[in-house]
Amino acid sequence: MDGERIKPLIKPGLASIKHVPMHFVVGTRDEHCSLSQAERVREEIGSAVKSIDIIQGADHGYFDYATDQHYVNTILDILAIDETQTHEN
Repeated sequence: MDGERIKPLIKPGLASIKHVPMHFVVGTRDEHCSLSQAERVREEIGSAVKSIDIIQGADHGYFDYATDQHYVNTILDILAIDETQTHEN
């Protein structure tokens, strides 16, 4: 990939997203939406991405059936952060 130009993922570019808070949840074994891809998107979008949470050992298919307590707690924590920020503004 040396010398390869990386283009924006969408046009006019993800950086145009400013007002919708986003939280990414990625699995360490996800080859379709990897942590490095999530970090790239966060870099492109900027401050609208509030967090990237990592699920150890999860692959892309994990999110089809994710109902374990760790995943549920992760989502509840993310929603609590958003709720707190909503009430502060």
